Amino acid sequence: MMDLLLPEFVLWALLVPMGLIGLLTLASRLSQRAGERRAVRGRIICRLCLHAFEDHGTATLPECPGCGAMNERGRSRRLG
Repeated sequence: MMDLLLPEFVLWALLVPMGLIGLLTLASRLSQRAGERRAVRGRIICRLCLHAFEDHGTATLPECPGCGAMNERGRSRRLG
């Protein structure tokens, strides 16, 4: 059996819980980010009338319910 001195015990008693808290915090933040990405994935803002709407379909160019314009999914890479 291994003898554990008081300074070693205190070190273990502090570092192990702090490490667990750090890992749980990291897992929580990663989970929160993934949830935010999932929530934003179907949102589209019309580039013509700035109407925000959700479209979870598979159409490449969804139609804006406000003005009828066709919109690209994701961020536009065009400069104008």
